[in-house]
Amino acid sequence: MKLALMSIRPEYAFKILFEQKKFEYRKVSLSDDVSHVVIYATAPIQRIIGIASVKRILKGSPHRIWENTKKEGGVVRSFYRDYFKGKKYAYAIELEKIIPLNNWLVPNTLFPNFVPPQSFKYISDTYLEILLTEEKEKKNQVIFMGGIHGVGKSTLCKKLQNDFNILSMTASQLIKEVSEKEEGKNKFVKNIDTNQHKLIKQIKKYTLDGYFILDGHFTLLDKKRNIKKIEANVFRQMNLHLMILIDLEPEIIVNRLKQRDNIVYDIDLIRQMRDEEILHAKSISQELGIPLYIIESNKYENLKEIFSSIIST
Repeated sequence: MKLALMSIRPEYAFKILFEQKKFEYRKVSLSDDVSHVVIYATAPIQRIIGIASVKRILKGSPHRIWENTKKEGGVVRSFYRDYFKGKKYAYAIELEKIIPLNNWLVPNTLFPNFVPPQSFKYISDTYLEILLTEEKEKKNQVIFMGGIHGVGKSTLCKKLQNDFNILSMTASQLIKEVSEKEEGKNKFVKNIDTNQHKLIKQIKKYTLDGYFILDGHFTLLDKKRNIKKIEANVFRQMNLHLMILIDLEPEIIVNRLKQRDNIVYDIDLIRQMRDEEILHAKSISQELGIPLYIIESNKYENLKEIFSSIIST
């Protein structure tokens, strides 16, 4: 058996990692003895970011392949049509058992004088073990600090940063580094899925020396005021050491947001947001096996104890 190192545009590579794109289209088929695809995200990422098993390869006319795979192909029809223009056959590689790499790999560390393949190139299956071993040896250093808006995460993160000399950044800061538009004061997010992709990319760009606090959320409000859960796969790719959820009574949150942002939120909405945040945090912790601590906003000493135990190990 062997592997195929495949060049994929970042927008589509991330869709594969987030399990939003099941089929990868190619003009030339992989050989039958390829067991896995090693995902190389092209410029501007230029990193190996994941591994996927090859389930099967479909062959047929471009029209037939599109009709059979369009719901899980992750591309628009115009792009697909242009890509296969003039071709008699289209190939759809069905991918499964996606393994996102928490630590993206510079190809030159494995392949001296690396030149990205135009489509794909075959490599030895020994690289599968190398990639997985390297991934396991990396130490998880990101501490995720969750909780809905108004619980006081920012204040607590600043205290921890000063007391432990530890880097702290908000998810919105990282997203805005690659976004032209800002959310503004209201807490409704227009493109939640797109922003999570941007967040993952920005986390990977940081060379972390020690631990790193990421101030974010387990759930968000979309522009229709619907509570949307952040997918488990997003947290899987964050390389988390542990998760902390900051909790506070809804009545206090409403007052804080009114004083801080001059926006009045419905108390029932805040209660629902709080409940969903806690439930989803517990679900993520159980699914991914990441420790979760739920701390009341006024219990900073409890937070200090947790961080003292982490930093000393």
